[in-house]
Amino acid sequence: MDHGIKEIIIKDTAKYSFAQYTAQGIGFIISTALRAFLGPYYMGIWSILQVILCYITYLSLGVTDAAAYKIPFYRGSKDKSSEEEVKNTAFSFIFAVSLLSSLGLIVAALLLRKKYPVEVIVGLLSLAIYIILQRFYSFYIILIRAYKNITVLSRSMIFDAIVNLVLMFLIVKQFRLYGLYITISILAVLNTLFIYLSTKYDLSFKFSFKRLKSLVLFGLPLSLNGFLDEILKSIDRIMIASMMGITAVGYYSVAIMGRNYISRLSAGVGVVTIPHIQEIYGKTKEIYDIKKFVIVPTLILSYLLPPFLGAAYLASPLFVKLVLPQYTSGILALQIMFLSTFFLSCAPQPGQFLITIGKQARLIPISLAAIIVNIGLNYIFIKNGFGVSGVAVATSISSFLVFFTTLIYAMKHFANINEITLFILKIIWPLFYIISIIIGCEYFVKNNNPYLLLGIKIVIICIAALPLFYIINKKSRIFDLFIKSFKNKLEKMVHRDK
Repeated sequence: MDHGIKEIIIKDTAKYSFAQYTAQGIGFIISTALRAFLGPYYMGIWSILQVILCYITYLSLGVTDAAAYKIPFYRGSKDKSSEEEVKNTAFSFIFAVSLLSSLGLIVAALLLRKKYPVEVIVGLLSLAIYIILQRFYSFYIILIRAYKNITVLSRSMIFDAIVNLVLMFLIVKQFRLYGLYITISILAVLNTLFIYLSTKYDLSFKFSFKRLKSLVLFGLPLSLNGFLDEILKSIDRIMIASMMGITAVGYYSVAIMGRNYISRLSAGVGVVTIPHIQEIYGKTKEIYDIKKFVIVPTLILSYLLPPFLGAAYLASPLFVKLVLPQYTSGILALQIMFLSTFFLSCAPQPGQFLITIGKQARLIPISLAAIIVNIGLNYIFIKNGFGVSGVAVATSISSFLVFFTTLIYAMKHFANINEITLFILKIIWPLFYIISIIIGCEYFVKNNNPYLLLGIKIVIICIAALPLFYIINKKSRIFDLFIKSFKNKLEKMVHRDK
């Protein structure tokens, strides 16, 4: 990766990651409080409603996904007319779809009002309002990312987290599930206003059927693959609900919380690299100019993530017992799910590469195969009494298959089998290295004081992480670039004060 581009990406990733860490720190409090306020049963209802909400997003036929890739592509090609046409056509279509989706939820709520609990029906009506408000916010986020406005994006994340935290304790704590329904709509309105006032991006209800057709053709495979990916991510909750009950979904929600929390911490790399890879490919149309976006980020994440996953694995039992004692049945599932996050966090980079070169349709059979494997394993593990922990194992295996299949297919476009094998060994050994350290800690480190015991284990993980950090810094200079970026920012602040 060119030094200039790498430095820009490192700088933007550092800025985004700081906001991400801050927002996730607050979000961790929010997620914990939400589970404490709702309890396993109401949390199970909310988890199912979230699945419905995720599926509704795919009714846009991939236009949203296409806009996220095509806007920076046309910026790189210096085609301002196409850029504006994509932006306005996508916005108009997404708004129309959100109105139809809202109407569909209202009709569903009326038809199902005698079949399901009132909390579920009110939830569907709340989602009908929320989905329209959320679409405005989501599209502004797409524009911010496409235009690489990382500063506003970072500020919006922190704003969202702070307001969410305040509303959680003011409304959800008192009104529980109904308070949550109110909170999500208020939050969507405030988030949209914040971004609009920060950017003043010009959006118009202008529509081009020709442009819409091109967006659908590009985005529909993305949408279908995203839909399949959502099935892969949610089939565990669906099968748990149908075979074990809603309360079991609530227990499993702590595993989902852990997976989402860790994977989002690494999401900054993907957010920053998408517009860069699109602009570069828009300029040169050469695969070898963008292969670095597969190799470098994946290698860096594979060395940085395992120590954090190891620390989270060791700390999670004590945390759940102290803070969420109602969810102790989900501790093992939570620990197992951390393995899944390694593959989920590394998977986006080769996927972005394939989408950029127009191979997005090839991702569909990979997702289909993973879903079939996941469903089969979930059924076997649940039927044999392994419960939510067995489901977490099935999910981790499926994530493993998706990541390595996607990586191998992406690298086949610019590397031979020996180079691919060597790269896989490079990225997988840090995970097994940290797993061996965890096993050693569990078997050989003993102490009657649980706090002291955890402290000792965390120190061991930190010491074990030092060689990994040294190796990846030597290969990529990531820490050197972070430090350089921090020093430059500090110097600017000092000069500004003078």
